Amino acid sequence: MSHSTRQLVKIDSRTLRDINKATRTYQKTAWKGKYRGLVKASAPELLLSKRRGKRAGTRHRERQLKWQYKLKPSLPSIYLTNARSIVKNYDHLEAVSHHQLLTNCCIYAVTQSWLTPNIADSQIQLTGYTVIRTDRNFDQSSKTKGGVMLLYINNRWAKSIKVILHHIYPLLETMSIVIRPFWTPRALCCYWCMQ
Repeated sequence: MSHSTRQLVKIDSRTLRDINKATRTYQKTAWKGKYRGLVKASAPELLLSKRRGKRAGTRHRERQLKWQYKLKPSLPSIYLTNARSIVKNYDHLEAVSHHQLLTNCCIYAVTQSWLTPNIADSQIQLTGYTVIRTDRNFDQSSKTKGGVMLLYINNRWAKSIKVILHHIYPLLETMSIVIRPFWTPRALCCYWCMQ
């Protein structure tokens, strides 16, 4: 009886390191193709045309579906506008948010929104965005009209939002928030947004 001997495929450590260090998809594909070529040349029976097993690729597909609708830019895109009454110009802002170039915008920053406590969130709400607003306070600013900031943050980009400080002075308004997106580059853990 003769036993069939299976050839061993040897991959050096440098090739394995290169596969691990490859960050872009096309690099990994190139290294996998090279590895596949080595295996095919030495032991073609080891290569299967399809994945086998009842759960092959299920977790990978779930992960892809989970993150498919998330925004993952390395730098956030910000659209800044001076509204001069957001209630009057709300239709214009809504039309801009549906524009092809701005549908994936991370933050809409609106200055001079002229908000007061009488205006409800439902009047200025954009679908798919979290509203962070400041209202005109006569005691702090001694003004009845003008000013006031408004931020719309895309729910597909971030949901972890925290207002750090908010001050209204007669000549100056400030608001600082910390935003933790779903994905950030390795060097950053969160973004500060100051207005």
